[in-house]
Amino acid sequence: MLWRSLKIHNNSGVSILGWYGSVSAFALFAVLGPSVLPVRRLVFHVEALALVLVAAGIVLVARRAPTSARRTVVAIVIAVIVVTQVAATPFVTDHPEAPRYYLESEEVTAKNFASEHTDGFATDFYAAREITPRYLNRPAAASPSRPLVWALLNRTHRDINQPLLYREVDVYRMSNGDWRLQYDLERDLAQTRGRVYTNGQAALYRPSQHQHSG
Repeated sequence: MLWRSLKIHNNSGVSILGWYGSVSAFALFAVLGPSVLPVRRLVFHVEALALVLVAAGIVLVARRAPTSARRTVVAIVIAVIVVTQVAATPFVTDHPEAPRYYLESEEVTAKNFASEHTDGFATDFYAAREITPRYLNRPAAASPSRPLVWALLNRTHRDINQPLLYREVDVYRMSNGDWRLQYDLERDLAQTRGRVYTNGQAALYRPSQHQHSG
């Protein structure tokens, strides 16, 4: 059916096939050479190409149909797009090479616990700067969390004489970009600090007696 529509509108059909070929090429590059074309960059480009492809296809089909049929086609297409996007959301997982752009409920709970039971604590940059509902209407300075960047990247967190809130993530969002730690931070904290709170997703570690005395 699509090909018959393309045959009637030859020039438009060639253009759409060209867009489709571009989308396929991007996907092929990402599969064969992920280091050449990262997944996030692929999604950025493909979204625009796919939008043009879908819009052009709707226009071609609508031109051939009567007015009443056009409205029906457009309504069906919109309904399908909305339903599929909403239904697919729970099944879309975070890519392991990309950082999360939100705090999970357990992380928010752990941050609130640290805020209530310490005079101040340190955590990774994103978790420290992310505003939880507790501090939604307060100035940024009111948050007791201290953002860590180089102390985590250089593995000098042992010098931090404050409780440290740990999140179980693969890629950390920092002020200087996204980073994957080259060591096991949770193991370091378990060996050098005492854990006072955990909920499976985040944990709070207090400084050791040696750190207190230092």
